[in-house]
Amino acid sequence: MPVAALTPAWVVNTFLLGVPLGDAWQEPATLPDGSPNPNAGQLTPAGEAALTQVINGLIAEVQGKLGIRFERQRVVTDPDPGMVLGTDYELRGERLHYFRPTAGQGHFTLPLPYANVVSIERVRLFYQDRAVQEVPATWLSFTSKEGVLRINPYLNNTLMASTAGAWNGVWFGYGLRDILPAAWSVDYTIGHGQVDDDVARYIGLRAAMQLLGTLGASPAMGGGLSNESLSMDGVTESVGYATGKYGVYSGLIQQYSDELDHMDIWQMRLTKKGIKLGVW
Repeated sequence: MPVAALTPAWVVNTFLLGVPLGDAWQEPATLPDGSPNPNAGQLTPAGEAALTQVINGLIAEVQGKLGIRFERQRVVTDPDPGMVLGTDYELRGERLHYFRPTAGQGHFTLPLPYANVVSIERVRLFYQDRAVQEVPATWLSFTSKEGVLRINPYLNNTLMASTAGAWNGVWFGYGLRDILPAAWSVDYTIGHGQVDDDVARYIGLRAAMQLLGTLGASPAMGGGLSNESLSMDGVTESVGYATGKYGVYSGLIQQYSDELDHMDIWQMRLTKKGIKLGVW
């Protein structure tokens, strides 16, 4: 599903349908003057803002655990004059070091800082602050799951120097250097652009449980009551209120918790990122 679909309304309509959330989170049926509320049942502005923060935090957490990004974002390393961060691109990239290829290597390998590459827009080679050469698109290949860009300037073992001969000079001039700092400038787009159903459900369950836990502990919904236990001199006395640890919503929270126990986020990581295969 699209990342933009992970909204507070989606969480409520999917996991909290029919659950009274209280006036702090949900618009009441009537307005203070007694007239019908046209927004009855919808989240209040404060409730929507609070639940949005919960969802965004969970998305960031899951992205970290899975090692992938959901939202499409463009990374620009050396923006052209007039390009505005947040409008023309979302992330400012850093130049990558140039390392001299080993004998017989025949191509450059650049591990990109961000994974889940969707497309490569531009690759340039810089010397200090001057762009020396733009790499032809036909020389570029990348693997999204690895996040690795490969530049192959060979065709039939012959160096392709047809682009005004500039690359020829760069190749042999740089070939005398083992490393050149901040040489490669790469512009590319990252992010799946969508969230798989299993990941979306994981985020939705976590968000719903957090909201239910907050509601169950509130005086308005749970009366401020909870389970208490006192132990002294080997004697234990327990007093239970409502229906459990989280008040009136303990049953639903336990149900969602049991479902989460069957969802292995680390197994999801293998599914989304794949595994490395060794070949001899």
